[in-house]
Amino acid sequence: MGLFIIFASISNKNPFYLIDEPNEFLDQVNIEAFKKLFLKLFKNNQLVIATHIESYKNFQPALVYKVWKDNSNASHVFRVRKDKKLFDLMSNLLTKYKEIEDNSEKEKKIVILIGELLDTQHEVLINNGFKVLHNGDTIKDKNYMIHLTRKHQNDIIHQFLIRQLDNGSKKQPDEVFHSRGYPDYQIKLSNIKVLTNFIQYLKSKK
Repeated sequence: MGLFIIFASISNKNPFYLIDEPNEFLDQVNIEAFKKLFLKLFKNNQLVIATHIESYKNFQPALVYKVWKDNSNASHVFRVRKDKKLFDLMSNLLTKYKEIEDNSEKEKKIVILIGELLDTQHEVLINNGFKVLHNGDTIKDKNYMIHLTRKHQNDIIHQFLIRQLDNGSKKQPDEVFHSRGYPDYQIKLSNIKVLTNFIQYLKSKK
């Protein structure tokens, strides 16, 4: 209650506010209450919120950016997309990935973008018939599954596989595409046609 009073008393005094970790010790119900409070009190101000709370990725109508560090300790900033053009964006990223030739840095960046896009679009995916499983690491419908592998220290996606399904189940023989980084024995089983077909499938869902 104290924070509510403080925010209400200062919200009209300045055009810009920076708030660091306002919800760190709150449960999800109160986090959502604070979001509504911010929208009401700061609607005529510019407000920047720094937080580790994942649910802010879907904070409408705010612009949301995610900051992460790579293995060399360099910081990167990624714009979290919240529009409904998921399938356009996803098909474009996968097309770019398909066209990569021996450029490991570019490949890493596209894989990260694919992961961040999917991580922030669970609601859109569910509304379009996909199931989001295993904390977002597995996304599937009856025709395709995409599985994301993360670097556990920072949750960044570093590889993915796409599997073509038969009414929700793995085909026999398996039809799968592996991104770079998988063991050689799995890469040898990788089928580029699965990636190509998945891109076309996404385009059909626009």
